Amino acid sequence: MLPDSRRSRWCLRCCGEPGACLRRYRYGICIAAFQSGAETSGAAIKSLFLELGLLWEGAVLIKKQQSQDCTFFTRKEILRLHGRYHEMAPNVVPMDYTKDPDVKLPMQLIINMPELKENPFKERIVESFSEDGEGSLSFNDFVDMFSVLSEMAPRELKAIYAFKIYDFNTDNFICKSDLEKTLNKLTREELTAEEITLVCEKVIEEADMDGDGKLGFADFENMISKAPDFLSTFHIRI
Repeated sequence: MLPDSRRSRWCLRCCGEPGACLRRYRYGICIAAFQSGAETSGAAIKSLFLELGLLWEGAVLIKKQQSQDCTFFTRKEILRLHGRYHEMAPNVVPMDYTKDPDVKLPMQLIINMPELKENPFKERIVESFSEDGEGSLSFNDFVDMFSVLSEMAPRELKAIYAFKIYDFNTDNFICKSDLEKTLNKLTREELTAEEITLVCEKVIEEADMDGDGKLGFADFENMISKAPDFLSTFHIRI
């Protein structure tokens, strides 16, 4: 079964009442706090941080869990990402996130970014990080995507999302039809139907450990563990 890749974050907003402004986020991004450089101190708040198992990083609080529970960007890099997100739709994307704006950018804007527009899997990448499943990305989704695709993200996390991207029919397995679509995209449809079928059958034969004719996440993870260049190919620099 595909592991749960959802992550949670905590953001401390600068509203004058630190104890009342601890709000839960997937990524805990508070642009206003970042831009102001606001920090909150005090024994009571530090005690609360420790009690909740949180780490303080500038204006962001991060739950002390596995590495995939954390963004792999610095404060400066997150601000740069917000700049990229904002410039795609400056009349829609706010600079102030203190009022929980429900803003999502459509897939068409995202896939036309220079970092994605030549990628044969660009639609699947964006869909896989879209919380609504339709390709629209909130800023949190946007950061999720580039965080996982960054060179700092661990192999295990990249494997989870690679599996999701190649699972075209979203049934939590990579079946023959998923492999056919993957190969057609990878080869820009240069292989014949017979060649595609032959390669797909060979992949399933070698990687399907339980013999059910399709690849579960464990099968997929085992397969890519034998591919030393996987990390370098599943990487986008922004």
